[in-house]
Amino acid sequence: MKKCNDIPADVTVCIATYNAQDFIARTLDSLLSQTHIRFKCVIADDVSTDKTISICSKYEKVDPRISLYSHKKRLGWVGNVNRSLSYVSDTKFMMIFPHDDVIE
Repeated sequence: MKKCNDIPADVTVCIATYNAQDFIARTLDSLLSQTHIRFKCVIADDVSTDKTISICSKYEKVDPRISLYSHKKRLGWVGNVNRSLSYVSDTKFMMIFPHDDVIE
């Protein structure tokens, strides 16, 4: 599978997830419906114990702009956000996008 680092983009959107099954699909749908399409989405999962990984995996399979990274051990929110930032490369802009927000 092609990781999003291979996709030309202006912006990297970082989403740090943990047990977000109830809202991550809505969050990703809102991101993917934006008119600006030259972005990458990095999802860093902090060892979720629900269906977050499987939901995010489905999005990763159908949209090459999305890359999902799963950790081996819990990092906590700050550690997970920092890890998501470590996957940012070659974009001029980046943003941290909470796993339960939507972009109108």
